[in-house]
Amino acid sequence: MYDLDAAPSELNRPKGPDPQRACVNCQNPASPSDQTVLRPRTLSETDAAILQLLAAGSSSVKIATHLHMSRQAVDYHIHAMLRSLKAVNRPGLVSKAYTLGIMVVDSWPPRVWPDCVG
Repeated sequence: MYDLDAAPSELNRPKGPDPQRACVNCQNPASPSDQTVLRPRTLSETDAAILQLLAAGSSSVKIATHLHMSRQAVDYHIHAMLRSLKAVNRPGLVSKAYTLGIMVVDSWPPRVWPDCVG
């Protein structure tokens, strides 16, 4: 598991692929030089709007008011996204969306990549 012949700075790193070069959902994971990410088209336009507002910290009531929906409809969409992305709770849903590359990393307010909406 650990390379004992390595330099002291390398001793605490486990052998195997470099975690900083690892990619999620790549076209060819065996080739780390090609880091093209394939984002899943898993969200409807309504789901994307709800996810963006949820990631910004809005409550179900505020999301419902903003999108002119009922609170129950917002909760339905959130629970459907929880199931489809296999997340446990709302913070987990947002975290999973960032991990899967569904959401843009360096933006505020949070945004969903347009190619993930379909």
